[in-house]
Amino acid sequence: MAQEGGEQVIAQCGVTAEAPNCECFKYAPRDEIRALIARSELVIAQAGYGSCFDVLEIGRPLIVVPRKKELGECQDNQVELANHLRLTRRAIEANSLQELRRGIAAIRAQPVESWRPGKSGGLDLACRISAELHRQFEMKIFHEK
Repeated sequence: MAQEGGEQVIAQCGVTAEAPNCECFKYAPRDEIRALIARSELVIAQAGYGSCFDVLEIGRPLIVVPRKKELGECQDNQVELANHLRLTRRAIEANSLQELRRGIAAIRAQPVESWRPGKSGGLDLACRISAELHRQFEMKIFHEK
């Protein structure tokens, strides 16, 4: 997909195979990742708390691709955070290549300023999302007992 748009694509690949037509790296310190986010037109990330909150705080458009516990992709389920970000219109959730393409097109149709801190809520938003998710989780456990 990186070759389709002709843009520079930088990817943290970790231990997975490097993607073609991408500048890949295995690991970088958080301050370097945040600098890459700040220079990005948009960010595509797994739906982990750290990645999502950094992108929201910096104010870049975000597409989340949640890893799923039931598929053995991660230890905790990222679906809840991805759903919450989608429902509160803070990120676009993509679970297929087609959804990813639509998400990129939707972001490019909006002015980048609409994603800047103050507009997206930044760290304050991250704290509110975290509190709401914890509240919902506690209510779920309480109701299941």
